[in-house]
Amino acid sequence: MIVLVIGKIGTGKSTVCQILKNLGANVINADKVVADLYRPGKEGNKQIHKFFGPEYIKTDGNINRPRLRKEAFSSAAKLFMLNSLIHPLAYKEVAKKVEKTPGKLYFLEAIATYKLLVDAIVLVKTPFEIAKERNKHRQINVTEFKKIFNSLQLPKKVDYTIDNRNTVKELEKKVKTIYQEICQKMLMKP
Repeated sequence: MIVLVIGKIGTGKSTVCQILKNLGANVINADKVVADLYRPGKEGNKQIHKFFGPEYIKTDGNINRPRLRKEAFSSAAKLFMLNSLIHPLAYKEVAKKVEKTPGKLYFLEAIATYKLLVDAIVLVKTPFEIAKERNKHRQINVTEFKKIFNSLQLPKKVDYTIDNRNTVKELEKKVKTIYQEICQKMLMKP
């Protein structure tokens, strides 16, 4: 069983998933799955080289992620191309992880809606200004951050929404309530 935890960049998906882990949940981070696919010799790395070119591969064989990110977000067509290359590979990897332990509940942290069969979707949201402030540590300038934040399309139908504009303590309460509700619905003990 998969519960998708989604939201725009900087909304607090990682914090929500860390709270879920602390509650005993199984969490898969889609960014880490993709990062693994980008390693030298991996299929994602090969696809980037093939479709975007060798200039997106650093001398050590790793993907030049800042350069790729800048290129991908320069147009809707390029972002679509990148997602079309990488998402199917990531879906396969996530499916492999889930298939290893059938019947377990997994929370998949993702910035985009993964076209997997999911049992529920949790949307984490926060206003742009708060997201921008929380993400000053990233190597993304404000203009690029805004472009990424505004470009991400969220699903129209979600099962749970977490408004993450307050303290971590308040967020913990919201996450715990939702986690318990999901476990109850799926007849699992939290």
